[in-house]
Amino acid sequence: MSTFWRAAGLSYLQYSQASHKLRRQAVSVVGNNVFIRNIATNTKAKSIVSCSATQQNRRHIGMMAHINRGKTTVIKRMLHQQRYYNYGTNNSKNHLLRDGIFTVGVGFTAFAIAAIVKSERLDNTMNKIWRQIYNFCNNNNMEGYFKPIYDNTTVTNFILASHGIIFGAHQISSFNNTMRNNFMSSIYNRNPRALLLSTFSHATLPHLALNSLALYSFGPILLAKLNYSHEDLLALYVTAGTVSSYGSNVYNVLRRPVHMGIPGLGASGALLACAAILSEDDALKFSIIFLPMITMTGKQVVALISAVDVVGLIRGWTTIGHAAHLSGTLFGIWFVYGNGRKLISRYENFVFQEYRKLRNKR
Repeated sequence: MSTFWRAAGLSYLQYSQASHKLRRQAVSVVGNNVFIRNIATNTKAKSIVSCSATQQNRRHIGMMAHINRGKTTVIKRMLHQQRYYNYGTNNSKNHLLRDGIFTVGVGFTAFAIAAIVKSERLDNTMNKIWRQIYNFCNNNNMEGYFKPIYDNTTVTNFILASHGIIFGAHQISSFNNTMRNNFMSSIYNRNPRALLLSTFSHATLPHLALNSLALYSFGPILLAKLNYSHEDLLALYVTAGTVSSYGSNVYNVLRRPVHMGIPGLGASGALLACAAILSEDDALKFSIIFLPMITMTGKQVVALISAVDVVGLIRGWTTIGHAAHLSGTLFGIWFVYGNGRKLISRYENFVFQEYRKLRNKR
């Protein structure tokens, strides 16, 4: 037997022994906490064989490393499933019900507050003057002169500022527990407010930069589509972000993928909802950030990103929260192509009228 095959046989025997040892020692459960011990140490470099660096030998070593990576993935899946069962199937479904109620509550509350703020703005003298000027310009084809004054980015700048502040908090080590419990959404997070707050949360600078640039581009355009209602823009943003976070948790509970315990954060779900809403206008063109010479319609952008997200879910990609992306996209599609806009408008009008009645009784 050649030196290579003796070394390969010895390596495989060592790996098998390490695998059995890993199954016995990898998981230690204390209550609902799971501690993963020595996964990397016991699975790393067990297939490295001391042999001549011929092309054939390197190919066999690559095959052994591929086997090791596959077994590591299986072991990780076992550990995640063990943690899920320790967490409790009924417990996770109860939390889904609680989070679902919270998500619906965020939507109702956000648009109710938007209606109340609109009512208060009606009684503001300056706002009445601006509204009269706006109506005059619209009626006389002069909206182009007025939009630079009225079409500002107040809400967009507010959201961008909140992104920056929360990103800064992520960089402070003493805030780690607070950020993990309140600004990272996960099926294991017992705080439902994380579904909402994770929309404003970014842990890395490239993630923050890309989402902020997209929001800065979408914000003013979406504001015009919403009749320059800053309140509706903010309500739509927080609702879409919460829905996307909840959709990700639902997917993780139902499918239990390997990465189901990884916390989710970011504004991508809310931004894709905005992109889906803007896709209604075929005249509006989108361009890729690093390839501005390539332009696409909103429908093409939404279809392309959704296709990538579907493939990501099938393939198990973990770099991006594909379930959250699809959830945000579906919310935007429901808003603009379904009955979402009409239902929300009716609800806002109802709250507006009831609030006016209560206010007039004072």
